[in-house]
Amino acid sequence: MKKKSELTFNMIIAAVLALVVLSVLVYFLMSRTALFKKGIGDCEAKGGKCEASCPKERPISAFKGCYVGSEYKEDYNCCVKIG
Repeated sequence: MKKKSELTFNMIIAAVLALVVLSVLVYFLMSRTALFKKGIGDCEAKGGKCEASCPKERPISAFKGCYVGSEYKEDYNCCVKIG
């Protein structure tokens, strides 16, 4: 009977360690994905400017949600010029 309880205890320890490793990997990948997204989704890299509403000189909203400095603003627009 003692052998079965040791086996179960070892399996629980292994499962907890696996969850910790998996959590660290997910966190690492998500933080890298955010950096990648900032690079390719950067409004200024597309020739636009991130603003709350698009002015007349930049009337087209290329996409919604962009970075102002290092802060992501979901309700802002990436405003680009025509032509």
